[in-house]
Amino acid sequence: MRIIARSLSFTAILISPWVAHANTGRLNVRLEAGAAMSQLRATPADSPTGLHGGMSVDAALARWVAVTLGAQVDTFKWSSAQDAQASVLAKTGLLLTPYNTDKGTGWVETAAGVGRLEEANRLGLSFGAGYQANFGRLGIGPFARYTQFVVPRGDAAISTADGRALDGTDVKMAMIGVMGSVTAVKEKKPEVAPPPPPPPPVPTIKDSDGDGVIDDVDECPGTRKGVNVDGKGCELQPPPPPADSDGDGVPDVKDACPGTALGAKVDAMGCPEPPPPPKDTDADGVPDDKDACADTTAGFPVDPQTGCGVLPAESFKLPMVVFGSATAELASTSIPQIAQLASLLVANPNARLDIVGHVADDGRSNAALRRLARKRAEVVKKELVGHGVSRARLKVVAAREADDDGVEFIVKRR
Repeated sequence: MRIIARSLSFTAILISPWVAHANTGRLNVRLEAGAAMSQLRATPADSPTGLHGGMSVDAALARWVAVTLGAQVDTFKWSSAQDAQASVLAKTGLLLTPYNTDKGTGWVETAAGVGRLEEANRLGLSFGAGYQANFGRLGIGPFARYTQFVVPRGDAAISTADGRALDGTDVKMAMIGVMGSVTAVKEKKPEVAPPPPPPPPVPTIKDSDGDGVIDDVDECPGTRKGVNVDGKGCELQPPPPPADSDGDGVPDVKDACPGTALGAKVDAMGCPEPPPPPKDTDADGVPDDKDACADTTAGFPVDPQTGCGVLPAESFKLPMVVFGSATAELASTSIPQIAQLASLLVANPNARLDIVGHVADDGRSNAALRRLARKRAEVVKKELVGHGVSRARLKVVAAREADDDGVEFIVKRR
């Protein structure tokens, strides 16, 4: 068995103008002062009161953890007949600050050490908690502390009010009061760089005429909108046109035919364009200004000098005289040429005409092809007679050629 001596201190408020808080310090000094009460387990009557005082030095390991080293003194009287006694405890431990701001700090401490009680060295344990309000480097606030001394068995140094030795009895001490702290070495906070100055105001650039040159350097204000200007804001003059001696629109440096007559049409090289071909309305090969018969049907033989239709000296065909496939039905486009041929026969009474019908081979018998060829010639003869040509001047001949399909005319003269 061993005897345990315990004390619990509840310290009254004490204001010290020189104390400071441990909120942001790297090294802090704490002072405690207040009332103490001790209680022996033997009887409730053995509960003397007294005073408590303490001092600790805290070295911060992190923002919420510090190592603490300090000492506390508690005074009390076990009986009215005895003189006041004191207990002293030198201790070391950890200080935790779970609530830690610039305005206040809440802390919890656990420590152990060696103390002096009833003129004997004792092992002591101390537990404390408190809160302090912070004012710059100073801090002040209430705390409570519980202290316990370990008394070996058989140690009768502690006695009750009636003088009995308390072998194997616990002694309790309680303290309450106020604590203060001083920050000896303050933790440096990282310096915050001041914000950069605002950028200078952007100068207003004015260009009244909108030519892209600001008014400060514009030597020609009021330039017309859309005009090209130089770096001084003045209108650029167009370069002079290249020389064109003959005035044909082609510069001399590109003109392959200088000296072209004024007004003449020229090509890209400056040379006169060839005259357009003469107009030939009926497409008979004779220009209109020489054509005495401007309405000749296309493909009809004409006189190259007058442009009028003629009867060739030998056989000829009229390309526009055509028939339906494998029939003797004359196409309507054939009538104008037959009519023109009839007018030439009427104008040349000495001319006679053989009409030869042609049929291309389409797989039928030769007899059938010859009958179709004759029938086609008969149709053309009938059309010529209808336009005033005597039957006696017209002769129908049937022929069959594998590569031809139409009518051939053979002119015969008396």
